[in-house]
Amino acid sequence: MKNKIIQIIPHINKGNHKLSEIEKASKIRISGNKGWKEFFRQIEAEIIDDEIIFREKSKMLASIKAIQEGEELGDISKYLDWREFEILTAELTEKHDYECLTNIVTSKPRMQIDVIAIGKSHRIVFDCKHWKKQLGPSNIRKIADNHVKRCEKYFRTTNSEDDSKIFPVILTMSIENNKIVNGVPIVSIVQLNNFLLEINSLENIIKEIK
Repeated sequence: MKNKIIQIIPHINKGNHKLSEIEKASKIRISGNKGWKEFFRQIEAEIIDDEIIFREKSKMLASIKAIQEGEELGDISKYLDWREFEILTAELTEKHDYECLTNIVTSKPRMQIDVIAIGKSHRIVFDCKHWKKQLGPSNIRKIADNHVKRCEKYFRTTNSEDDSKIFPVILTMSIENNKIVNGVPIVSIVQLNNFLLEINSLENIIKEIK
């Protein structure tokens, strides 16, 4: 099944679909297969008779599964859009008792923040990077610095009276280990859960927006 997940991903779209049509399009026999039944459970899809119901985040969950099992990031990312990445980020973060805002856009100055996670003592500002390939150190440093500048500009513009700490984070679809670049955590979506569990212990080494 490992190498066949990528054949399924293009056909995962939110809503109800005929299982027979998914099988025909992907050229994979799904009916009666316990492995595929478990896979669909893991991506929060449901099979009822000859229908399969995909959730909004099912494609993203399937993509993460494929990457974990060795598929190339570039091969997977072409089937995803930025909105699916943001939705999954918010969903995973909210499980840690954050309230999430997505796709925040301001007009003066014009800028966009992908996800803001509001916690009890701090806020996390995610920049969800839908990279098609791994980037070099200099490019990652530039992206981290630009995200800090965008966060600083956004919170100056909004004049927030909330005095909680604000942390910028770059979130990626890669499966490499998390790291900190110029004070900004570069976090794999695969390791987001662990990062959120550990963030309080990292407060002294990651950059705070002031």
